[in-house]
Amino acid sequence: MFRSTNFQDDAPAARVLFSLRKYGLSSAIRQLDIEISNNNSGLLLAELNFRLRGHSSPRLIIDTIWLKSQYGGISRVWFNLLNSLSLPGLVTDQSPVALISRSPNSAKFVGFDIFHGSSINPLDFASLDMASSENHTFASHWKADVFCSTWITRSSSASPYCPEMVLFHDCIPELFSSTCPSMLETRRRWILFAKSFLTVSLDSSLAIQSFYDVPASNIRWCHPSYFFDYLPLSTSVPSFTSLQQKLLLRLPFIVLPGSGSVGSYKNPELLARALCSPSLLHCQLLVTGVNARNVCNSILEHFPSLHGRVFAAGFTDSELSSVFRHATAVVIPSLVEGFGLPVLEVLASNGFPIISDVPGLREAGSECVLRFNPYDVDELISLLNLILDKSSRQMISQYLLPRKIRRLSRLNPDLFCLCFLAQVRSASDF
Repeated sequence: MFRSTNFQDDAPAARVLFSLRKYGLSSAIRQLDIEISNNNSGLLLAELNFRLRGHSSPRLIIDTIWLKSQYGGISRVWFNLLNSLSLPGLVTDQSPVALISRSPNSAKFVGFDIFHGSSINPLDFASLDMASSENHTFASHWKADVFCSTWITRSSSASPYCPEMVLFHDCIPELFSSTCPSMLETRRRWILFAKSFLTVSLDSSLAIQSFYDVPASNIRWCHPSYFFDYLPLSTSVPSFTSLQQKLLLRLPFIVLPGSGSVGSYKNPELLARALCSPSLLHCQLLVTGVNARNVCNSILEHFPSLHGRVFAAGFTDSELSSVFRHATAVVIPSLVEGFGLPVLEVLASNGFPIISDVPGLREAGSECVLRFNPYDVDELISLLNLILDKSSRQMISQYLLPRKIRRLSRLNPDLFCLCFLAQVRSASDF
């Protein structure tokens, strides 16, 4: 059974976080006292004790450079983290957090000190040193104790102004970006100057050790979680029938969370090839996500026989939850992933995810999701035919249900943020 983090006191800390989100600061402090009196201890409970009781914590400054780009996996993790930081007691005058905003619209960042930096394209690697130089100015003016970036900028373009902490997603650029040496060199400096790390999975923690020889003692990992707020009660979820009519979507349909075109590590061509099978000709494909239209066009360019069966659409979170729940399956065929947050979102929506058998996705799905070889189209065809059969689907769903309940019960939407704060303290001199 996969754990959700390698912090050993995650379960008692999650109980305190639950009280904090649902009942407020006083209730959380009472729950913290109960956990301590039960002889529970560890870095997460210590972090909660520092912050909830108003003790001094490291002055953290974050460059939000990536959050001005399209809303994808990295952005989702960071917005969830910032949501958690809004919980009472986590960010206070004694535990301040400052954000370097590079977007004209910083109104969404409430409760933080804000510095306004230059608007810089995070994928313009030649300009990232300029952003890091700006960061030095802001960090020194604010007297920051720790710096972190939503991308690969630093607290200075040379030696760090202050200790740097890295939130690390994956080594996909190292595996697939050999033609972009400027990006790889910027990433190398970003990693080698960092003092502590939080990775999104065990697999990512092993990858960063392998590629950069980072000491294991500097790394902690925690699975990001979906936010319960993003999955409303059924009474507030829009009618799926209305979504069907708007999209001209027929049943059965398969969902592909699309961010990579044909030929990328996202491997959408495997699913496209599967849907060309005679046994699946009645299935439609719905591509979702910020890059859905480009992915859809790429699939149709390489698989023209799928014309009329492949659609692209963007959704609100509540609409996406409804789509996941009514889809025959949500297929994630990636060749590699640091983690698979959509897997958890599909599970929490009562959808049916099917994932490629690669380490990051295995961690996300744990023991409760069907898997296939990402190079074997026949295996994927067999699985899709299996779940299209009503009796087989019901049998598989009943078998996986207890596992799914266990998997989701190990998650807390605010635990990732708490692990992040513990690693911030680890990087500092506090």
